[in-house]
Amino acid sequence: MKRNKKYGDMVLSSIKNAPNILNMHYLFCLKEVKTGWSSKDRIYFLTWVKDLANKSGGAYYKEYVKQIRATILESVPEKEAFSLQYLMGDVKAQDLSKLPNPKGPGRAWTVDSALKSVGVKHVKKADLKNGEKMFRAGRCAICHQLGEIGGGVGPILTNLGKRSDNKFILESILKPHDVVSDQYEQHEITLKDGSTLMGRIVMEQDGEMSLVQSGFAPHQMTKVKLSDIKSKKASKLSMMPPGLINGMNPKELRNLMAYLVSGGWVNDKYSKIKPKVKFGK
Repeated sequence: MKRNKKYGDMVLSSIKNAPNILNMHYLFCLKEVKTGWSSKDRIYFLTWVKDLANKSGGAYYKEYVKQIRATILESVPEKEAFSLQYLMGDVKAQDLSKLPNPKGPGRAWTVDSALKSVGVKHVKKADLKNGEKMFRAGRCAICHQLGEIGGGVGPILTNLGKRSDNKFILESILKPHDVVSDQYEQHEITLKDGSTLMGRIVMEQDGEMSLVQSGFAPHQMTKVKLSDIKSKKASKLSMMPPGLINGMNPKELRNLMAYLVSGGWVNDKYSKIKPKVKFGK
């Protein structure tokens, strides 16, 4: 093992930092339990998974642990999942200055012009690496998670290609205020001193309400005392600003759309069989 650096080092590393196999079995079984979980249960479970992820294994080990985590998160109610992200420390600060920019030249895209440029048929020559770059350049990665990339206050997009067609995706990007799901709505908070706050409610605990007021800074929370709140009402405004793809040229937009429906497979270095990247009908 010491002579064969390629495989020997992996085996030796696994021996030194081996996971607890019995714990892994418990986690594998518990991930299928869909009901009866409290928030504390889930935090305990996910902390356990995080510890397991820091152990060493074979080529598919990290993916195996990641799938255990993803399966349990699928059963978490959306509103609870949002708070859980913060309680688990999954929402991180991002340096906007380090994000790439589109090459362009851009244009004022409409749903019709974008759909005409992108098309609805199978994309045979999509550049998924550039699509991943556009996912960052369009600031999508600040609020949305796709595979292992991004994360924040917005919906997880890993399975977007399975549930949405091109038109729906483009409408969601270009007209985010038209349809705001109850799961991601903002609230207008009026305080007793007459001032108002706008943001998405993260949680209410210990006599305080925590709000996220900017999708570009999801790690920053504003806290107000519940006793200082006069009223709150749901807002029809999305936290997502419109026109985030307007800096992209048609090729960059096609690459972004291909990446959005790919499930993030471009980052799976162990997958020998890549899924076909195609658009919804």
